[in-house]
Amino acid sequence: VSTQSTGDVVRRAHFNLFWWLHLSFVLWFLFGALHSVVARNCAIAAGVLFVVDRLVRAWFSAHVTASVEARLLPGCDVAVLRVPWSRAVGAAPVGVGSFVLINVPELSLVEWHPYSIASPPDAPDIALYCKPPPAQADEQSGEFSRRLVRLCATRASAVAVRIEGPLSGKPCTFHSASDALLLVAGGIGVTPIVGAMHVLDAALRSATTAPTLRRVDLVWVARERGLFEHFAPQLVALQRRWRTAKHSVELVVHLFQTAPKSEQPDDNNDVAVMAAHGAALPWTLHSGRPEIELFFDSINADDALGKASVVACGPATLTRRVWTLATRRNNRVRFKLHIDEFEW
Repeated sequence: VSTQSTGDVVRRAHFNLFWWLHLSFVLWFLFGALHSVVARNCAIAAGVLFVVDRLVRAWFSAHVTASVEARLLPGCDVAVLRVPWSRAVGAAPVGVGSFVLINVPELSLVEWHPYSIASPPDAPDIALYCKPPPAQADEQSGEFSRRLVRLCATRASAVAVRIEGPLSGKPCTFHSASDALLLVAGGIGVTPIVGAMHVLDAALRSATTAPTLRRVDLVWVARERGLFEHFAPQLVALQRRWRTAKHSVELVVHLFQTAPKSEQPDDNNDVAVMAAHGAALPWTLHSGRPEIELFFDSINADDALGKASVVACGPATLTRRVWTLATRRNNRVRFKLHIDEFEW
């Protein structure tokens, strides 16, 4: 029963049902203990380890950080939480795909939700971004995100949170295992992508040998222009640093806006998104959705490239498209795929 409930139909559409069915493993241990002394001893040992693990996690995550900076991004319905790194629980290094679990006692004492880390590994704080799903989506889906955004909108600055993590980070090997890197982001799905870029930047700066990575393409599609403007300074800084490094890596940014037609840039006069602080490198903001296959074809057409990594995060329709292309476009270049999903 527990195994069957892990499928998308149950886990994503009826998460509470999945959770309680998942806990049915207790019955397996109970009946095993009743029928065998060996099983009983194993069940007791496993139970002790489980309880110890839960107590340790509860101890480390019980700290309430009352001075977490919280604000809304201008021009878009996105809340930003900045948690001081010195107070973030756990010493695990930040890697590709790292996230933390946060609890906001003011909203719920028992709900913990995952948020991707979008900060450099050596940053003094952790940047977490929260964006609720569209209004037409299922009301139960993203309800915590909606409440958190409303809470941030009513507060001048601080929100109290409990935090557990970082979790699930992988060491960065893009610079040594790939010739090209294709990053595909949909909306707020850019947060783990930016986090991965910061981890890559740290790996490039600490590398003792010349990296094999030659080019990085970021394909980002979103509705709100405010998201592009917020992350532009970080992307421009990475672009400049990689281009002027001893072993240069070319970062090309492709932006696509899917806002209502009245808010989209004119196709005949695309809007150049200029980063803050006088950045000299503009990126064209295209209207509509990108043709992802063109970027796979471009990598395949470059004879100097042999191996490529693909990282994608966004709506299920976008990640499924990237998955299909990565498996079917292995004509000459071998694509290694990594997908982050928000839809548990």
